[in-house]
Amino acid sequence: MIRKFRQVDVFGDGLCTGNPVAVVLDAEGLDDDALRAFSVWTNLYSYRPRHRIRSDRGRR
Repeated sequence: MIRKFRQVDVFGDGLCTGNPVAVVLDAEGLDDDALRAFSVWTNLYSYRPRHRIRSDRGRR
């Protein structure tokens, strides 16, 4: 399955001065094990499931 993601630079004052983090743009349906495997694949091992952002878009 193809998932879009972005690698962004955080906690820095300029380009490429912070810590890289990968953000999965649509993680719906992925469990913690799949997200952990994704973090290993990106070489960004600082996986934190509690930072998962859920969208209520379209659910009213």
